[in-house]
Amino acid sequence: GPDALVAQALVRRADLRAAGHQGEGARILARAAGDELRPRLDLTVGVGYTGAEPGRDWSRLVTPFYRTLSGWTATVEVAWQAAAANALARGDAEQARAASRLAEVELADLRRRIRAGVVVAAEAIRHGRLELEKSEAAVRLYRTAVENEERKFGLGMSTLFDILQAEDALTSALQSQIAARARYATALARLAYETGTLVEVGEEVLSPE
Repeated sequence: GPDALVAQALVRRADLRAAGHQGEGARILARAAGDELRPRLDLTVGVGYTGAEPGRDWSRLVTPFYRTLSGWTATVEVAWQAAAANALARGDAEQARAASRLAEVELADLRRRIRAGVVVAAEAIRHGRLELEKSEAAVRLYRTAVENEERKFGLGMSTLFDILQAEDALTSALQSQIAARARYATALARLAYETGTLVEVGEEVLSPE
C-alpha cells in the first residue's frame, strides 16, 4: 500500500540521506561554535619514570619495565581558556545555529514532499491501471464488432461503409490503448523515482495495492 511505499522511499531516497547528513553536519558545527562561547578547563595527567640500567646486554633495554627503579615522575597540567567574548565569535555561533535550524526545516520539508509525491504517484498508477484495462476491453469489443460487420457483409446484411466505420472505431480504440499504456508506464517510472528504486515494470514493489 502507499504507507509501505512511503516507508521504502524514506529509506532509499538518496537526496533524503544527503539532507540528513547535511543536517547532522550543521548541528555539529553549531555545537562547536557554541562551545567557543563557553570557558574551558582542561586537566592533563601524565605518569612516567627516568632511570639508568648499565650493561651491554640487549635484554637490559626492557628490564627497567619490570624492575623497581627510582625516578618515577608524575605531571599535572591545567589549561584554562576563557570564553570568546568578541562579536565575531558570537556572530559565527548564531550563524551556525541558524544554518542548523534551516537544515532541519529543509529536511522536514523534503520528507513531506516525498510522502506527497509517493501518494500521488501510487494514485496515478491506480488510475492508469483502470484506464488501461478499460482501453483494452474497448479494443476487444471493437475488434469483435469489425469481425461481425465482415461476417454480415459476407451474408449481404451489411455494407462496406459499415465495415469501414467499425474499423475506424477500432483504430481510435487502439490509439487510446497506446496512450493509456504510455501514461501507465510514465506513472510506474514516476513511482520508481519517488521511492528511490530502479525496478522492472510490473514488479510487486511498484504496486500501490
